[in-house]
Amino acid sequence: MLAGLVVLLIVPMTGAWLLSQASDRVLSSYPKKVLFFFVLGLLIALFSDFNRFGIDGFNFYYSIYNNRELHRCICWCDFRKLAEKHLLTDDYELDRIKYFTSLVGEHGGIIEQDRQDLWLRAIRNIEGLEIIEGYHVKHGYKPREEKQTDVNIAVEMLMDAFLHDDFDKAILLSGDLDLAPAALAVAEKIPRPKTVEVWMPPGQSYGRWKKVEKGTKVYCGHLSGEMLMKSRMPDEFKDKSSGEVIRNIPEWRNT
Repeated sequence: MLAGLVVLLIVPMTGAWLLSQASDRVLSSYPKKVLFFFVLGLLIALFSDFNRFGIDGFNFYYSIYNNRELHRCICWCDFRKLAEKHLLTDDYELDRIKYFTSLVGEHGGIIEQDRQDLWLRAIRNIEGLEIIEGYHVKHGYKPREEKQTDVNIAVEMLMDAFLHDDFDKAILLSGDLDLAPAALAVAEKIPRPKTVEVWMPPGQSYGRWKKVEKGTKVYCGHLSGEMLMKSRMPDEFKDKSSGEVIRNIPEWRNT
């Protein structure tokens, strides 16, 4: 919140100076304008709360992929739009988005690698989104197993809460109960606890998290297919970095 406070104080003071230049009585009006805008900026900063949004990428994807009742077009999600339209109230501002995933690499086929590359290029266009990667390993009879994602999410949540104490709410999109200790720690066990909201992807059981939610400061919700349908990225848009057109794959198009 400190960064927002600084910005919201500097901008009003600059505005006061610009207004004073249009006045004939600069010396007499400037201090009053500075005071007025200073107080206004202070009030806005104090009553504006910032939050962080973390997404468990594969947990989100497979929840939709494995649910035959859901159209896969809702995978093509603009996570900023999702948060701002459905998860936040007007007094909260989305600060950062962290998307946690693992590259399939040699553990996936060419088609899967290309599909993941397309997806990651697409979501890099979402304002404020950072991608944090784990890795895959071959595990027994499974073609691959994701590693380090849960640890990355837990570590980032705790580091943000301890080292970057400039936000008020942490939102987690995941149904993985292994993340409950980290959510509880951020909500109750750190010097300056945060509000923690955990949103289940469609098709995941909410019941497991009810036990965590009961009697704690962790709040749980469930994403609907309708919420995700209203939060999609366009099926075609220009990549901000390269200028090339990014085209959604046919299976994920809203047709």
